[in-house]
Amino acid sequence: MPIHLPTDLDSAALAAAETGFAERRARRDLAGLDDTAAEAGAARPSLGDLLSGKARTAGPVPIGLLRLQRHAARARATAISPAARAAHTSGETARTIGPFQLKLIDEDDLVFLTITGPDPDALPTTLDAFVEEEGRHVALTLPKAVSETVMLGLDPTTEFGKDVIDILGHAAAEIILS
Repeated sequence: MPIHLPTDLDSAALAAAETGFAERRARRDLAGLDDTAAEAGAARPSLGDLLSGKARTAGPVPIGLLRLQRHAARARATAISPAARAAHTSGETARTIGPFQLKLIDEDDLVFLTITGPDPDALPTTLDAFVEEEGRHVALTLPKAVSETVMLGLDPTTEFGKDVIDILGHAAAEIILS
């Protein structure tokens, strides 16, 4: 079935086409599509960088990307804690994740994240935590173990520190260690 395009547009049809195009352009601009304000040189991060936690997306994380990140983290996991195995005591959050014990210890100006396990040589090197209903995810590269314990100090006055502390203390958070 061939497509026939009109070649003899009268002024009314041409004006209607111009108005339709202008309205479509305005709708796309209002929706933020084809945003020309973004830097032309700013490259989109690769999927590998997003999944490994090396790249961060600005604003809320799309739910599809969050699920893809969680699937990739589960694939490389040594231990997984689904949700709701958190126990709160005064100033301390403890969680058992497979053979590992994760604790958040609240001190005066820092919150310490500690991870211990049965084999000091097999302690995790990365931590991923997800709260799916809020669309939140943190990925941490953990430091080397000292005296059979992985320890990381988190500053609760920074946005990143608050976010990590809040997600790890959330009862619905899924924590994946690898």
